[in-house]
Amino acid sequence: MGSGIIEEEEEDTVSAQKQGMVFEWYCDHSIVCRWGDHIFATYGVAMGCAAATFCATHVALLRALCAAAVLPSGFACEGFALLQLVAFLFGGRACSMQLEDRHVINQSVWRAALRPGMLSSGGQAFWVGTCLATAYACGAAAPWAAALALHDATMASFFAMMPLMKVGCVTYGCCWGCEAARAAWWTTVYTSPHAKVLQARADLCGRPLVPTSTLQIALFVATMAAGVLLARRASTIPVGTLTVVLPWVHTLINRAVYAMRGEGAPPEIARFTQQEQRRHRERWTRPLKALSLAGALSWTVALSPSVDVVAHLRAVAPASPASLSLAFLLYATAFGYHRGALGQWCVRRASSRQYQSDRTVHKAHPHTE
Repeated sequence: MGSGIIEEEEEDTVSAQKQGMVFEWYCDHSIVCRWGDHIFATYGVAMGCAAATFCATHVALLRALCAAAVLPSGFACEGFALLQLVAFLFGGRACSMQLEDRHVINQSVWRAALRPGMLSSGGQAFWVGTCLATAYACGAAAPWAAALALHDATMASFFAMMPLMKVGCVTYGCCWGCEAARAAWWTTVYTSPHAKVLQARADLCGRPLVPTSTLQIALFVATMAAGVLLARRASTIPVGTLTVVLPWVHTLINRAVYAMRGEGAPPEIARFTQQEQRRHRERWTRPLKALSLAGALSWTVALSPSVDVVAHLRAVAPASPASLSLAFLLYATAFGYHRGALGQWCVRRASSRQYQSDRTVHKAHPHTE
C-alpha cells in the first residue's frame, strides 16, 4: 500500500515537472508514426528541415558569389549544395563508425554501417575535400579564392541548419545535459523509453536535466544574428572570413556546452569515454583547422579578394523546390527511418541478438556537435 502511494506521488511529480517545461517541452515526442517494425522518428523531420535550410542558404550564397565573379558564372550551385549534404552525411557516418561501432567493424561492417549515428566533425572534414576539389575542377580564375568562397558558403549554411538539427537531438535524446539540482521551468524531463538518454541511463527517467541543446540553439542563432549585422555594416568582406572565424566559434560553443553535458552509459559497459570521443573529434577536425589557418595566411599575402556578398544576395534567385524537396527527403529518410527500435536500420531485433546487445552499450553521445 505504502509503495503504491509513493509511486503515485512520483508520477504526479514528474507530470508536474513536464507540464512546467518551457524550452524542451517536446523532448518525449520521439516517434511520428510506427507500422510494425518500421519506425519514422521525429528526428528525421527535424533533420530534413535542417537539410532544406542548408540547401536554401547555400544556393543563395553560391549564386551571390557567382554574381561577384568569385565563382564561374555557370557554376552548378544547386548541385554543389546537394553534394555537400551527401558529403556531410557520409563523413559524419564514417567518423561515428570509427568510434561508436569499432567493436563490430571487424565482425561485420554492414551491421556497423546500418545505424543512423553521426558526428559532424567527419562531415566537416569531407567538406574541406569537396571544396578544394571543386574549386580546382570548375575552371575558376582564382582556384584558391574559389575554394575559400565555397567553404565560406558551406560554413554559413552549416550554422543556419544547426538550430534545427539540435531540435532533432532533443527529440532523439542523444545530447542530454547533466542533472539539475532541482526541477525548474527551464529544465528538461525525459520519460519516453525510446529516447537515447534513457536507453543509456535509465536512472535519469523523470529527472530534471540541463537543456544543453536549447543553449546551443541560442548560441548558434546569436552568432548568425551578429554575422548578419556585421555583414550589413561592412561594405566588403574578404573571401575566407567565415572559413577562418566560424570553425573556432563552433569549437567555443561546443566547449561551453559540453561542460554541462550529462554522463553516458556506466563505465562498466561503455565502449568509450568522453575523453576518447573528444580526442577522436579533434583528429577529424584537423583538415578544417588547417584550411582555417591557411585562409588566415592568405589574408596576409593578399590572396583573398573582398566582395560585397550582401548586395549580390538581394538579386539572386532562390533554390528550386525540387532541390529543397530532395534535400529534405534525403535527410528525413537517412535519420528518420528506423527498424525494430530507435537507433538501428534494417536489422531485425529477433535475427540479430548479438548486435542488439552491442547497441545497448553504445554511449549515446551527440550525433551532431
